[in-house]
Amino acid sequence: MLNPSKNDIEVVNLGASYISNGRSLEVFKDLQFSLDRGKLVAIIGPSGCGKSTLLRILANLLQSLSDKLLLSGKVERHPEREKKCAIIEQSPALFPWRTAFQNVCMGAELRAGLNVWKCGRIRDSFKEYQLHGFEDSFPTELSGGMQQRVAILRALNSEPDLLYCDEPFSAIDFVTRLYLNKLFKGMCRELKCTTIFITHNIEEAIFLADRIIVLSNRPCRIIDDFVPYLSRHSTDPVKCRESPEFSQYFSRIWRMLEPTSA
Repeated sequence: MLNPSKNDIEVVNLGASYISNGRSLEVFKDLQFSLDRGKLVAIIGPSGCGKSTLLRILANLLQSLSDKLLLSGKVERHPEREKKCAIIEQSPALFPWRTAFQNVCMGAELRAGLNVWKCGRIRDSFKEYQLHGFEDSFPTELSGGMQQRVAILRALNSEPDLLYCDEPFSAIDFVTRLYLNKLFKGMCRELKCTTIFITHNIEEAIFLADRIIVLSNRPCRIIDDFVPYLSRHSTDPVKCRESPEFSQYFSRIWRMLEPTSA
């Protein structure tokens, strides 16, 4: 039973299989875990293991595929928190007729209406996310990485209780990615939102996450679930690598995910 004071989502013996041409492809089975309120949980695993499918099930976004996706087990969600959620996908999915600033304001407009304080905060976030001067640009006038930053700001400025992230930084260059990791982690902590963060990047998971769940190959299962602790520079994605625990966590995850030759 979901504990509303501690958890936002409870996954109980969850299984999923896709049906295609009369054949069943098992994605995962018997997954069981809970998501603690206000924590950032990174989910990492091999490509194609079912991470994005799991995220969409948690976000309740797969109803339209009900004839192709068979589910077992259950996902319990806190009903009030579920109403205040946002998702950041790998592609930005911006509204082409709205400027960058108008796109970012979208979540705030839908959530509680826009006020002067919110407007000022959003403009400040454009500076932080290195988008200053592009507030009035339309998506087609922005690079792919800039569009993704707009999508990230749109989600964060909606102040969600639940934030679902499907590799949101994968299209952003390495240097900018490290800088944005720091801002993103700080804002998630400020908002105290429960964040589910899908990534292929082991270093990103170690820096960002309050908890890391490692999945196996398909049909995937949980092969590790732990709380990382960095004794140095936990708020700086570059300096945190000086922490002796960082390399230990990297090796721990890499050994489980390292491809093996046939």
